Amino acid sequence: MLVYLLVQLVALLASVDCYTINPDYSQHNDVTKNKSFYLEKRATDPADFSWIKKWACIGDSFSAGIGSGNVWSNRKADVQCSRYDYSYPAILNKNLGPAVKTFEYWACSGDKTVDIHNQVVRMDVYNRLSSNLGNNLDFVTLTASGNDLCLSDMIKSCIMFPAIDLFMNIDDAECNALIEKAQFNMDSFLGENIKSVLRALNDKMNTGGLVVYNLYAEYFSEETEECAETQEFAFPQILAGLSLKLTIARRKRFNDLVRGTNAVIQKAVDEISADPSIRYKIETSDWGVWPKDAVAGQMCEPGSSGHYPDERSPALQFFKPRTSVYDRTAHQDLKRSMSPEAQDKILKQYQNKHKRYWENSILYRSADPRAIAKSRLDSRAPVPPGYPGDHVSHETIASFAIATLVGMRASQLNVRNPYCDANKDEFRCWKKEGGKAYANPDQLEKSVTKFCDSVKQPANTVGWRWEQKYLKDTLDEHIMSIQLTSKASAFDKNQCVSSMKQLIEGCDGNDPNNPLNWKSGGRKRIGEYTYEVNPQRGNRTFPPISKTDGYCSGTYHFSHSSYQIRGSGFSTWDYGQETLLPAIKGCLGLGVTAWSFKYFDKPDGEANEWEATFNTPVFANARCFRNNKVVFSIGGFTHGCHGNDP
Repeated sequence: MLVYLLVQLVALLASVDCYTINPDYSQHNDVTKNKSFYLEKRATDPADFSWIKKWACIGDSFSAGIGSGNVWSNRKADVQCSRYDYSYPAILNKNLGPAVKTFEYWACSGDKTVDIHNQVVRMDVYNRLSSNLGNNLDFVTLTASGNDLCLSDMIKSCIMFPAIDLFMNIDDAECNALIEKAQFNMDSFLGENIKSVLRALNDKMNTGGLVVYNLYAEYFSEETEECAETQEFAFPQILAGLSLKLTIARRKRFNDLVRGTNAVIQKAVDEISADPSIRYKIETSDWGVWPKDAVAGQMCEPGSSGHYPDERSPALQFFKPRTSVYDRTAHQDLKRSMSPEAQDKILKQYQNKHKRYWENSILYRSADPRAIAKSRLDSRAPVPPGYPGDHVSHETIASFAIATLVGMRASQLNVRNPYCDANKDEFRCWKKEGGKAYANPDQLEKSVTKFCDSVKQPANTVGWRWEQKYLKDTLDEHIMSIQLTSKASAFDKNQCVSSMKQLIEGCDGNDPNNPLNWKSGGRKRIGEYTYEVNPQRGNRTFPPISKTDGYCSGTYHFSHSSYQIRGSGFSTWDYGQETLLPAIKGCLGLGVTAWSFKYFDKPDGEANEWEATFNTPVFANARCFRNNKVVFSIGGFTHGCHGNDP
């Protein structure tokens, strides 16, 4: 699945042919020596991570990876914080390379921004007690702020365990109050808390170190009402009908909190980035675009079954209970078979469960988490064996974090970001970028059909390339090619034809300085497909020839006449076989002998690019060459024809 995900990224690691995350993991301690497979890369390669010697992960349950894989180790801190070995930082650590000497894993499930601030502060104590002296982190990644707003508990309190009164009515007042309180906290102090964490990192980082702050993903699709009508989020499902329906409006309200949280994070990151006292570079990584826009990975996707795992939504990125209402009749029969006392017991257990979620909310334990002293963490029991871990989302987060890291490193090195180049649609014309090669537009147009007809799609292959050269060794020699990324395998002939024609017709046109409409080619990238037209002769007259020209001379030899014609701007592609020679024969009839035609390696002193020599019957000059009849018929010009042939 991880390899599939990396292949799929628009962001990301999709078409990188020098770097792939390896999904082979093992358990680690808080500080580890990294022994992963690594490919040597040049110092100017932004995907070369040999500059990372020491790095750390701080944050909340997303960074701890609760439920994703196995518990990181049996150490008390790892069990209490629910750190897991298929978390996104574990994936990163496995793949940053052998240059990494130290990885510090501080993230802890349930931690809020005030606790994450303390994670950073505790680095000093840890470094003093260990051999890792000095605060010299090269790289840090984090998630922070979700627990300040209780985004996960909100889902449980408002959806899975909503309040029910004594008359079995659903009461959404508490849920509304919880959402309003979350919004208040977001608007009042969350941004300052985040900046406090990021400022605390400053003296822990090497100058020029990089920080990737991972944003949060929206939980729900907002497309249809199917989820409200066909799925039941009550737990247990024997209480089906006693939960708040996940209408589009309600889902949007929850998603708005995530969007708002991300906006607060982005604003805080922007302000920290603009602070001249901050010695590291920081950017956000928005992995939420993947489940939302790329792979149908949210809850309540149209057509989803409600199962978990969901065969109709295999890329689901979030933990969820089974919400399919597969047999309401059975549930109703079960309820009818229970005594009133048993039903009342289940209801009271449900209400007590809801009450605990409500009372434990940080939103109501404190008006301002900045004022809370570090609370003692209860042991967080690992997810029971067999519970499906949320490993897919961690592959996604890791992939986007790596893509962000590579982009930041590319900026530092002042080189192009290979991931952006690989995924961004583009349309480029080589002449605008200084290209000096050009070719006849009509010949390029003819090659389009030949090329797209010639493409042979390899079976069961992604990332393939097809390339053909046309008019070899002529002035109009050119190469056409198609390159697929490693997330594509199919060939679309119609797209090929339209893309190639757009490159020919869309570049170099309507230019008064290019009246002959020479074409320099270019590149069109559309999604996972890159098309190129590349004329090969870069040593022609430049700027491009603006008018056809040439020279003609004929010599009388009594038995025959010999001719020499030189030209530029015409007969550029056929060695004269389909232009000059047929035109001469059309004027003279039979009798053309000793035909020779060659293209020059570079223009001669008169800017001519080719030469033809041949013999004719005598007395041909006046009727075919001196009057420019032959060359006019093929779009050329030679200023008449010199020599003593009548």
